[in-house]
Amino acid sequence: MGGGNVRPRAAVLGGVVLCAAAFAVWANRSSVRAFEIELATTGSAAGSGLAANFAASGGVLEELDLRIDAEEPAGVLPLEPPRPKLNPADIERLVLDLRDDDKRFNAIDAYWTLRSHPEAGARLSRALLSDDRQQRQLAVLLLWHFDVEPTARLAEISVEGLHADRLPYDRESERYVAIDNARTLTVKLDTCRELARPYLRRALASSDPQQRFLSAILLGRQGDVASAYRVSEILLPHLGDNDMPADATLGANALSGLLDALRPYLARARYGVDKQARAMIDRLLRGPTAAEREAGLDGHMIWGRKLEMGRFVNFEGRYSRYTLPPRR
Repeated sequence: MGGGNVRPRAAVLGGVVLCAAAFAVWANRSSVRAFEIELATTGSAAGSGLAANFAASGGVLEELDLRIDAEEPAGVLPLEPPRPKLNPADIERLVLDLRDDDKRFNAIDAYWTLRSHPEAGARLSRALLSDDRQQRQLAVLLLWHFDVEPTARLAEISVEGLHADRLPYDRESERYVAIDNARTLTVKLDTCRELARPYLRRALASSDPQQRFLSAILLGRQGDVASAYRVSEILLPHLGDNDMPADATLGANALSGLLDALRPYLARARYGVDKQARAMIDRLLRGPTAAEREAGLDGHMIWGRKLEMGRFVNFEGRYSRYTLPPRR
């Protein structure tokens, strides 16, 4: 039905296409010729040069040079002028403001000012020896921000920061200023494993549950066999259903780094845990599937986690004993 109209319609359509193509060719030649005439008849030196170049190229326009001049146009200011360096007196004043004193918000204001001044690095390194906990913690965060070469003292103070200390804390308003030193320092400590290891091992005996947990996470990721049993003692309860977001995933991630040493222990432990923890242990004992191996998802990446990605475990506010941080 209707098949007799196909050929006439196709012929008409083909004719329209050919006419359009012919018009485009004619229009293009006319435009080029008009451009050539305009360039040849201009009296300016620029016009004469363009006409000569156009004629020398056989009627083909040369590629435009679209490179941008490196100089800023007149009257346009740079987006962000360089900040003047702080003099030693200002650095000293700001570093002292990092201490836990009775002045409201001076520490946090000094912290954000110093973040733009790496020249304060030498003074901040000395602040790691301070007798004030808040000053030490804000100094270590600033030094990591400046990407300094890690030292043993930097690692030691970073491990101290894994404690649920709620720093910096405004005692008058009872408000915690949102600088998450524990999260930041956990990620940084994973980059200086050799320096941090002795301090992390010592923190496994900490009275603070957050410091114990995060130290166990880091040592598990390092595959620290010497700490394997203590790490498993700390992390195994976190594999269960405890209404704490992300702790089971991070715990399994860390235990996978000690699987060879812990396999017999985990095989026995699976019988004394809840359903969620048993599924986690079985997944660890089974190891990556063939498809996961082909995709390179073995070891820690079975769980698809990096420390700087995803949700993070934060114990602060969960325990009544964290009402005020220690000053020292």
